[in-house]
Amino acid sequence: MSLSAPVFVTGGTGLVGSYVLRYLLHSGHTTVRALRRRDSSLHLVSDLQDRVAWLTGDLFDTDVLERGMRAAETVYHCAASIDHSPGGRAAMRRTNVQGTASVVNAALHEEVRHLCYVSSIAAIGRRPQLADIDERTEWKEDAWNSAYAVSKRDGELEVRRGEAEGLRVLIVNPSLVMGPGQWDRGMPRWFANIDKGMRFYPPGGGGFVDVRDVAEFAVRAIGEHRFGERYILNAVNLPYRTVMDTIAELLDRPKPRTAVTPLLKSAAWRWEGLRAAVSNHTPLVTRETAENSMRTFRYDGRAATRALDFTYRDWRESLRAMTACYRSPADAPCFLPF
Repeated sequence: MSLSAPVFVTGGTGLVGSYVLRYLLHSGHTTVRALRRRDSSLHLVSDLQDRVAWLTGDLFDTDVLERGMRAAETVYHCAASIDHSPGGRAAMRRTNVQGTASVVNAALHEEVRHLCYVSSIAAIGRRPQLADIDERTEWKEDAWNSAYAVSKRDGELEVRRGEAEGLRVLIVNPSLVMGPGQWDRGMPRWFANIDKGMRFYPPGGGGFVDVRDVAEFAVRAIGEHRFGERYILNAVNLPYRTVMDTIAELLDRPKPRTAVTPLLKSAAWRWEGLRAAVSNHTPLVTRETAENSMRTFRYDGRAATRALDFTYRDWRESLRAMTACYRSPADAPCFLPF
């Protein structure tokens, strides 16, 4: 991959997309373009404003997409929607499926050579009696697959369609991404909740990976022509309680001591749904997220380390870096170095 050829990134203001931008610049790419919505927060990229050529639009602005991809050698499609609330599923699916189709169509139109799609481990599928998951695990329809999982899986099918029409594609499936994003959503919200005295921990477990590892692998794998493949990106499998206890220690706060029971789980998502309806906000806990927090899955991320000379960062160091950012002043954005 030429360092002087234009590169285009969707979702550049999000957690993974912002670190893809950082690693591209860190690697010496000189023409980096990125898509941002008109209302996107620039908090995660406030130091990159003069180093990235920003295009304002969304995944359905064909003219903007094609302009961003013009003469580009590679596209990194990082934009996605995660919304586990019943009311948000249609919009999420539109973004993750039709939006991905729009990106694929624009890439084909502009004769882009390479497309990297940032998917999710959820897109590989979950079901009872499936404890260990790797790239060979076959998708099967099951009630344990969330609406988000189905939308990312269908997004992958759009990418494979592009491959059949001539794109050289790479799919990466990160596990739960660790990085200093917005502290009111995703895994970073654990810091805020524990800081406020969170009492309960979910009994399940899953995989974790540093956002820098996701960005580095995606860029390097394209550079080494790992096309036609998918790679699970997962550094470690841990009980959620272990991660929450470690965050509590780093914050010098009490550890959550009470396991969520099936009864508490049911009460939590119902109460949160009621609260969200009254306050007209997106619920922090839904039936899907509550159910998944009770389950344990193990993900094998070793194929990525075999494909490249690549080593995952230690999860404890990732949490220490996140803690430093969490403690930094709100008006002083914190970015993890490569």
